[in-house]
Amino acid sequence: MLRVRSPWLLALILGSTLATTAGDPAALQAKQAEVAQLLTQRVQMRVESLQAIAPILTPDQRAKLAQMGPGGSGRRGGHGHQQQGS
Repeated sequence: MLRVRSPWLLALILGSTLATTAGDPAALQAKQAEVAQLLTQRVQMRVESLQAIAPILTPDQRAKLAQMGPGGSGRRGGHGHQQQGS
């Protein structure tokens, strides 16, 4: 089974499936179910990680974690999307 982290890559996989199956509804539905399962696994892994670390964090660390973005980095745009200074 695929392990994909990026929503953009998931969209690319669906688009590729559309292109290679000539829009076959059954193939698209199967790929959509696979992508949904991957997204569910991603959320479950995130929840499990947070549950594992929560008991060992200080109140200050918990507050900082709450301020971070969904990916835990506090940045927007993910990997490779850094702002350039002028």
